[in-house]
Amino acid sequence: MKKPIVDAFRKQGRDAVLFTQADKGTNVKKILEWALEQHRAAPHRYPFLSMVIVGLPNVGKSSLINALRRTGVKKGKASAVGPSAGVTQTIQTRVKIYDDPPIYLVDTPGIFDPHITHPVDGLKIALTGATKDRLTEEQNVADYLLFRLNTSMLKTRYPQVLGLPGPTDDIRSVLTHIATVENFTESLSARTSTTTASSDLSSSMGAFALAFDDDDLPPPPAVEHAPRIPGRAPAELDLQRAARHMVQLFREGAFGPLTLDDCGPAAIERWFGERAGAEPEIGSLRPAPPKHSR
Repeated sequence: MKKPIVDAFRKQGRDAVLFTQADKGTNVKKILEWALEQHRAAPHRYPFLSMVIVGLPNVGKSSLINALRRTGVKKGKASAVGPSAGVTQTIQTRVKIYDDPPIYLVDTPGIFDPHITHPVDGLKIALTGATKDRLTEEQNVADYLLFRLNTSMLKTRYPQVLGLPGPTDDIRSVLTHIATVENFTESLSARTSTTTASSDLSSSMGAFALAFDDDDLPPPPAVEHAPRIPGRAPAELDLQRAARHMVQLFREGAFGPLTLDDCGPAAIERWFGERAGAEPEIGSLRPAPPKHSR
């Protein structure tokens, strides 16, 4: 997966590509070495360096800063990190990661391409944790994950991890199995309360709710009853929690490495072609001359 991306950037004459893994320190020193080379080549131009970390939410920007800080100045954590999107919410002050020459890094909040309109792209972003899970339909994200696993080299691995008899494309059966094994249940009274609240919300929407066709409305939550245990209140399986658990296993690497984008040579060339067509010419960025009226 790495080689075609590196080769494509080199062919296009773009900046060099370097793959890193902050928690293991992979290639972290090479980033520092690149910055030091800029200083050595032109010390009068680069008496110090300031660099910015930019990327999608929850991809490890703060973790990379902390790894560079540990490597460069032998100091600990400077930026807060977390397993969910939105930990860094404002542009941070500069963090020194090297003393001589001084090299600084700035952490930034995650950014999105404002032109993402395809639903599959949205599912990819949600699956990687770049959005807050509570803002997405987690069972749909888990269903997309199952589809990708079934069309990858990991088709025989995920059943072993989840304890399934074999691959399946039935997300309901997968989530039911996970909820049963992990004992993810919720009381019927809690479900009734949630359903009542949803009904009240629909009623309060009045005519606004009628603006939607039935096909446009989300389906009701799936109901799977848990085995009855004597002495306990009736309960049903919590498939939402099961979906969240399955997605989290993917993010932790339990199913193995899986690239969600097509990184084949043809797809990469197409990506560069689309970006080249979207980039404005330098001249178009200049302000237009003022118009004089007689």
